[in-house]
Amino acid sequence: MARDDDRSIAAASRYEKAAREALRAWPVEVESMRLVSHSENVAYRVDATDGARYTFRLHRPTYHTLAELESEQRFTEHLAHSGLSVPEIVPTRSGDGYARVAIGADERRYAGLLRWVDGDVMLHRFDSMSTADIAAAYHSLGRLIARIHTLALDWERPPGFVRPVLDAEGFMGSAPFWGPFWDHPQFLPSEVARLVAVREVIHRRLESLSQNGVFSLIHADLHPGNVVVTAAGAHIIDFDDTAFGFHAFDFAVAVPGGWTMARPDYRATALIDGYREVRVLDEETVALVPFFGLVRHLQHIGWIRHRPELAQPDWRDLARRTMALLDRWEEHLE
Repeated sequence: MARDDDRSIAAASRYEKAAREALRAWPVEVESMRLVSHSENVAYRVDATDGARYTFRLHRPTYHTLAELESEQRFTEHLAHSGLSVPEIVPTRSGDGYARVAIGADERRYAGLLRWVDGDVMLHRFDSMSTADIAAAYHSLGRLIARIHTLALDWERPPGFVRPVLDAEGFMGSAPFWGPFWDHPQFLPSEVARLVAVREVIHRRLESLSQNGVFSLIHADLHPGNVVVTAAGAHIIDFDDTAFGFHAFDFAVAVPGGWTMARPDYRATALIDGYREVRVLDEETVALVPFFGLVRHLQHIGWIRHRPELAQPDWRDLARRTMALLDRWEEHLE
């Protein structure tokens, strides 16, 4: 769920010394490096003296264990072997996927190196594209999501594979994966009480949903900001949120604001049409996508609430908008 801003990028410069030291674990002679993102991870572009280019990431501490990070690499390797363009892992000199990095006296992170990919972020192209071209982009995105779901369902995962689980507990438990969305000092007591009550209702609904054929490893953050359009085609990035989850959640994330209880907009329709060219998709799953849009909204509150290094929203405005959203959903949740 990457959100970059000038303040966070400037603040992340404090990591550069540690990043340069950590890069010694890889067989790379660094010519230059520059910060490109400070979100879930601190990411640098690294140019090597031999002309090769890389993305070097310092992973957010406490977000994933080493076993979860290594499992992410196993999944992207599986996708790559199956023909999808995904991040290419560069192992350390000792053949490991990650190296341990000390940031000052009290912070530890895992660092990983990927091949750099040139291209344009799909989302950044939309301002200059026609409606028809945007629909075509979402159609292609739907095909990509279908391929990921198919490959995930058919894959025999290696021993020790572990990623978060976005089920009733993962989304709406007492300690949800992205943090408690109801826990903010600027929320009024009445708002907190309503969010807690809604959490319980959504938890029960998630528990009642069938997972048969519609629950697997998902990207969980595959929106147009995480697709790079290259000369060779679409390249999928940022598998940091990859988890076991409902397929409908991937659709809700892919087209933010594109799903209503009445009908999907043209982008969402194009996404579904593209998906159905690759994989069967039943109407029951499509009908669930607006519900998962609500889930996404709530879990995003928890995500940003516990990310103080990022620019924070106007919490009172967000609370008002969230209460208005719950007003619209009130009769549909039970």
